[in-house]
Amino acid sequence: MKSYLRFLSRNKLYTVIEIVGLSVAISFVVPMLCYNNSIRQISKGHENYENIYSVCYNEMQGSSTRFGDYLKESIPEIEKVTNPVLQKQEIVGDDERKTDFIDKDFFYFFPCTFIEGDENFLDIPNAVAVSAEYAKVLAQDGPVLGRQIIGLRGVHTVAAVFDDYGSGILLEPDMLAGNETMKNLTVSEYPLANQVMTLFSVRDDADMNSVLAKFRKCAVETWGANGESYRNETWYRLVRYDEITTDGSNIFGLNHYAGLRWLLGVVCLLLFIIPLINYINLSVALTTKRAKEMAMRRLNGADRTGIIMKYCTESLVFTTFCFLFGLALTKVSVPALNSFIQATNGAGTVISVSWTISDILLFIVLILVTSLICGLAPALIVSRFTPLDVTKGDFRYHSKKRLSKVFICFQSMISVVVVSLSLVMEINYSKLVNVDFHCNVDDVFYLKPGYLRSGGSEELRLELMKHPEIISAGMTGYYSELPGIGSSRPYMKDQMPSFFYTHLQCDENAFNILEFEVKEQFDKDRITGLWLTPEAEKVIAENPEFLQWLTDKQYIRHSDPAGRIETYPAQFLEGTHGPVPSFVFVSPSSEIDFFPPLLIKTIPDHNAARKVIAEAYSKVYQEPVTDIMDFATESKYIREIHKENLAPLYITIRLMRLVLILIIAMTMMGLTGMSVYYASERRHEIAVRKVFGGTTDSETFRNVLTYIRMTLISDILAIPAIYLLLDVMKQTTFANTIDTYWWVYVAAILISITISLASVLWQTLRAARTNPAEALKKE
Repeated sequence: MKSYLRFLSRNKLYTVIEIVGLSVAISFVVPMLCYNNSIRQISKGHENYENIYSVCYNEMQGSSTRFGDYLKESIPEIEKVTNPVLQKQEIVGDDERKTDFIDKDFFYFFPCTFIEGDENFLDIPNAVAVSAEYAKVLAQDGPVLGRQIIGLRGVHTVAAVFDDYGSGILLEPDMLAGNETMKNLTVSEYPLANQVMTLFSVRDDADMNSVLAKFRKCAVETWGANGESYRNETWYRLVRYDEITTDGSNIFGLNHYAGLRWLLGVVCLLLFIIPLINYINLSVALTTKRAKEMAMRRLNGADRTGIIMKYCTESLVFTTFCFLFGLALTKVSVPALNSFIQATNGAGTVISVSWTISDILLFIVLILVTSLICGLAPALIVSRFTPLDVTKGDFRYHSKKRLSKVFICFQSMISVVVVSLSLVMEINYSKLVNVDFHCNVDDVFYLKPGYLRSGGSEELRLELMKHPEIISAGMTGYYSELPGIGSSRPYMKDQMPSFFYTHLQCDENAFNILEFEVKEQFDKDRITGLWLTPEAEKVIAENPEFLQWLTDKQYIRHSDPAGRIETYPAQFLEGTHGPVPSFVFVSPSSEIDFFPPLLIKTIPDHNAARKVIAEAYSKVYQEPVTDIMDFATESKYIREIHKENLAPLYITIRLMRLVLILIIAMTMMGLTGMSVYYASERRHEIAVRKVFGGTTDSETFRNVLTYIRMTLISDILAIPAIYLLLDVMKQTTFANTIDTYWWVYVAAILISITISLASVLWQTLRAARTNPAEALKKE
C-alpha cells in the first residue's frame, strides 16, 4: 500500500482528476439513489401492497363518500375498504387547520404511530387526534389531551396525538376525526366533490380482471347520471398501492412525477460513467509507470492473481476515500439537487441522504462494484505481461494500443448526446413558456373560490373594484378552460372519443379582460353569444349535434353566434392533441351561477394586488387567509399556473442543465489528464519528427488532429443515439411539443470540438515545443 501511496503522490494531477471526478459524481449519485430507494420503500411499504388498490377516475384518484361501502357490497373479492375525506378545512379560532375524516379501517391501509392515545379515539363522540406538530402549538397553553377545540362543527376533544401519518403517501393533516358526519352525503356525489379517496384490498386469489370489470360497472352505475363521459367504462381504472405516488393521479398527497425515478436513474448512470471512464482510462495509462514495480513483484514470486488482488485492494481503498469525500460534498450537492428539481406545485420532491439498512447496503454495493470495475481493468492489463516484456519494452509498445481511444470516443459521444438533448429541451421549453396566447393574459389573476362557496362572487367583484390595484374583474364558469391552463375534453361517440375540445364560459368583463384576437364580429353592438375558433367552426360543420349537446351539458343559454376569434392555446400542452377546437360563450354574469371563479385584471405590482385580493376574499367569505400566495381553491396569475403545469418538463430541463455542466466538466478533466499523459509519452516521437523536418506548428496540428478525429467519430456515432432518444421523448406526455432543428446537431458538434480543443491544446503545445536534443538525451 505504501508503494501505491507514493505512486499517487508522484502523479498529483492524475490523482486529483480521479478523486475530484469520482467524489463529485458520488455526491450526486448517493442522494439520488437514496431518493429512488425511499420511493421504492414507500411504494412497497405495506406488506399486502399487491392486493391494495385506489379508485381512479379521469386520471385523478378521487371518489365519493360511501362508494367504498358500495364496492364491498357489490364485489365479493373485496375484504377491506376505506373512504377517507382528506384535507378539509377546519377553522379553529383564527387558525385554519387541515383535517382528515377517517374510519378505523383507514389504519390498515396507512398505519399510523400514536404518541399518545390510539386509534380508538374514533369511538369517542366528537373526539379528534392532533398531529405532533399541532400538539406543540396547543401545548403552549397547557396539557393537550382533553383540550376542548371549538371548530366549525362544534366542540371537539383532543383524545390522541399521532405521528408518521400516511405512510409517506398522504400529506399530514393537523387533525384526524371520524367521518361519521360525512355519511349523510349520498353515494352518487360527483367524484372529488368532497375530496374523497377510496381504497380497498382484495383476497390473494382474486382475479383482478374480474374485479376491474365489476368496479367499472359499479362506477358507471354510481356516477353515470352526471354525464355521458361518466358512462364510459374505460375512464375508470384502479391504481395499485405501490403506484399511488408515482402514477401521477394522486391529488391528495405526495406526488413524485412518474418519470422522475427513471430520469434520476439515467442521470445517476451518466454522472457515474464519465468519472469511471476517467478513472479507468488514467489507471490503464498509468500502468506503464508501475510496470517495473509489477515486474519486480512477479520476480519475487507474485502470481497474476496476486497482482489483480493488489490492484483491486488499492482500488477499494481509493474508492472508499472518494465515497467518504463525496458524502461530505453532499452538504452542497443535496441543496443544489433540490433547488434544481423542486416541484412548483403539490408537496414537491425532496432529496436527502438517508441511512436506513437498505441504504447502507446500497452504499456498500456501490463501493464494491466501483472498486471492482476501476481496479480490474488495469489489473488485467498489467498482469498479462511478464518481467521480460517490461525489460524488452513490449509493455510500453502495447500501452499505445490500449482501449483509451475507445473510452475517449465513448465519453465524447455521451457529451454530444447530452448537449444535443439539452439544447432541444431548452428550446422547446422556452417555446412552451413563451407561447403566443393570441389573447392577453398578462397581469390576469384567476381566483377560484372554495367548492360549495355559494354566492358571493358578485359581492367579491364589487369589493375588488373599490381598490386602485384592481383594473377590472369578471366571472367565468367553474368548469371552463382558460387560455393556456386548461385541459381538453373528449366528445364521446359510441363509447369512443370522437375529438377533443375545450369551452370557456365568461361574462363580458372577463371576455374584455382576455382581449382575444377577434377575426370577425357579427354584431358590433353585441358580444354575448358564441365565439368560435377556426377548429371549432370545422367541428360544428362536421358534427352539427355537438353544439346542442355542449350547451345542454353546461347549462348555457346564450349560444347564438357572436363572432370568430383566432386559435388560442386552450390547454397547457397544445401539442398533446394538436390545436383543439375552442368554444367561448359570453353570457350575462347572472347566468353563470355555479360558484363562478373570477378573472381579475391587476396592476403590474403583483404583490400589492395579491394582498388586496386576499383581504377582499377574507372579508366577503369570512374566511381567514393565512397565506396570500395560496388561498381558496386556486389563487394565482394565469402565467404562474401555466408555468406550474409545465413543472415536469421544467424539472427535466433543470436536471439536464445540471448533468450537462457536470459531464462537460468531468469530460474536460478526463481529456486534460489523458492529453497530459500522451503528451509526455510522445515527447520522444515528436523530437524524432522535428529532427527530420517537423515544426512546432506541424506537430501541434498533427497531435490535435488525433483528438479532433476521435471527437468527430463520437459525433457521428452520437447522431443516431440522439435521434432515437428524441423519438422516445416524443412518446411522452409532451408528444408533438418537441421540435428538432438541424442546427442543434451542428451546434453540439461544434461544442464537442471546442471542449476537446480546450482540454488538449495547451498540453499538446507544450509537447510540440519540445527541444529535440533534450528529449533524445533522456532516452
